[in-house]
Amino acid sequence: MSFVTPYGIGIDFGEYGKSWYFDVTDFTPLLKGDKRVNMALGGQWQEEMDISFMFIVGTPPRDVVEFNQLWQGTNRSGAARINAINNDERYAPIDIEVNPNAVDFKLRSTITGHGSDGEFEQNGGTVYHYVNFDGEYEENFWSVNTECSENPVYPQGGTWVYDRQGWCPGERSKVEVLDVTEFVTPGENVEFDYGCSEPANGAGDYQVPYCTSVSELWTC
Repeated sequence: MSFVTPYGIGIDFGEYGKSWYFDVTDFTPLLKGDKRVNMALGGQWQEEMDISFMFIVGTPPRDVVEFNQLWQGTNRSGAARINAINNDERYAPIDIEVNPNAVDFKLRSTITGHGSDGEFEQNGGTVYHYVNFDGEYEENFWSVNTECSENPVYPQGGTWVYDRQGWCPGERSKVEVLDVTEFVTPGENVEFDYGCSEPANGAGDYQVPYCTSVSELWTC
């Protein structure tokens, strides 16, 4: 996911600022050893941010045995328009060998729309996203419409209050988690294909600019 900087015209965070808490238990296998944390895509020139990791003793609901990065977003591959996605010019179908020792599977996605039309639902219309398994019908439709007026960072300047596709100023981008256990078989290969519905306004500049990852497959 990403965290979008606020529209800071006259904004006041107060003496103690604002805090967000995220459960990163699933990422434990990736956080072992020496790691480097980068802030990119412009956020490094905005407000100061402190990141702390808190270790809480407990039993996770399930153990992650494998993690697969399916597609990379803007940070690695640049933004993509909807027609390029649906024509498989970007985020083309990918085959994954399903771990034979896993029993549960989930797909985690962070998708945002940006641009003159695609940024706001009222201009471009709702876009639905889906994942296709092995060339069958499209499963797991979802939208990334986000209610920005509920943002805990307020009041901001400019257009911060208007709803957007998957993100809001001063908030984390929207994360969608899908249980895909019924669509995969342990020990077999499965093809993942990501696609979108066509927007009501075809001229919309729908992109995926802020995602560090478009989609990830977790096996547990």
